[in-house]
Amino acid sequence: MRKHVRVGQVVNTQGIKGQVRVWPLTGSVERFKTINNVYLEKTIPGLPEKLTITATGQLKKLVILSFQEITTMNEAEKLKDSYLIIPIEEVPPREEDSYYHFELEGLKILTEEGELLGQLHEIIETGSNDVYVVRKEDKSQKDLLIPALKSVVLKVDLQEGTMVVKLPEGLLE
Repeated sequence: MRKHVRVGQVVNTQGIKGQVRVWPLTGSVERFKTINNVYLEKTIPGLPEKLTITATGQLKKLVILSFQEITTMNEAEKLKDSYLIIPIEEVPPREEDSYYHFELEGLKILTEEGELLGQLHEIIETGSNDVYVVRKEDKSQKDLLIPALKSVVLKVDLQEGTMVVKLPEGLLE
């Protein structure tokens, strides 16, 4: 079972005082204002595993973070491409009939007739609706792209680890 959830990926440094630019992986950029600490998904030599957020800002779609433990651009540079995570217990409750990406990734995708299409490998966020990337067991076959629409997703069962879908006409062709 997953114990941590990714909330952002460091994409670059910001300024000379150790700030970083983060691509948010949460539903809301505002979420970073309520997080006190983040952890590094992978250990980085010379840096602590736990980072204390001291300031947040926003630059277009990116979040600018300052950490108590990172005070120079050289230290911040080491964070580039790393994922910031939080304990799963700190994830706020979700709204009814909605799911976090981390809950859906890995689900087995079935048709309404019970045919296994594959496993939900990735979720692509588009302007209008998400798209589920379903990877077939036979990896030589192309991934299936399924729109995340209420008319397509009939049932999500997190306990069983399955999602039942009604494929739009011509999607498998």
